[in-house]
Amino acid sequence: MRKVLFFVFLAVSFFVGSSALCHAQFWNIKVTDGSMPKFKDGQTVMITTNFSRTTWDEKKLMKKFWAEEYEDCYEDGELDTAYNEFLTTLHDEAVAAFRRGHSSLTVSNDNPEYTLAITITNFHDSRDMWRRKAIGFGRADVIDNTTGETVCTLEFKNVKGGDGTDEATAAAKCMKEIGGMLSSKCR
Repeated sequence: MRKVLFFVFLAVSFFVGSSALCHAQFWNIKVTDGSMPKFKDGQTVMITTNFSRTTWDEKKLMKKFWAEEYEDCYEDGELDTAYNEFLTTLHDEAVAAFRRGHSSLTVSNDNPEYTLAITITNFHDSRDMWRRKAIGFGRADVIDNTTGETVCTLEFKNVKGGDGTDEATAAAKCMKEIGGMLSSKCR
């Protein structure tokens, strides 16, 4: 009887542990250049995002994809405003997730000690019948603002966001995941 209980406990532990690992994405981010500084509590960081060369499904620039996908939803002249609001939402999701994370850095735009420059190179649209996820690829540079030097470059790939009903929601949830991952990495 003890052996049976032991094997049941072992099987349950295996399934719970493997489920947790399947949802953890920390192996999708790695340092590719330099080394992560030892941050102290109270140090400040400004977070920037760059989507100027971001592609959608590695086929076309995200801005062109947005214009084609959403052109029927907006009047003439409103599309650029809506796209810029979309980019602001992506940035804000990453910043909010970074703030909620485990970093000792405090987000501030007022004379920060570091800049975390996030560049998204591609969003991949992964969808099934009713749900879609955006999978993000890109890099983040940690810049020491006193010297202007990039002290660390992190690369991330295959970062899955939560379920969304459309491309914009899925991309925002992906940026939320990226912000949280970077916060955990910048301890």
